Amino acid sequence: MVEPIDGPLCSRTHLITDGKTRYRDIEPAWRRSQCVHAATGRMIELIFRRGFGQYVLHALPDESLGVFFHCGDSSGESRSGVMS
Repeated sequence: MVEPIDGPLCSRTHLITDGKTRYRDIEPAWRRSQCVHAATGRMIELIFRRGFGQYVLHALPDESLGVFFHCGDSSGESRSGVMS
């Protein structure tokens, strides 16, 4: 089951200045899906998030994360890291 997108369908990055520090930000959006593990019957929830992946880790409740997959944020490399 795939739920509709929670958040804006389209968003662009923008710069935020916090004192002397400048960083990029984007309004995030989420899409949730559920599937069943074939061997165990266990329900698995997949959450896809648009935005900077490292930021979402601060927002999650402790021990609520089973797997974190982070990619697509580096120009042409599809690896984890923050694109400068």
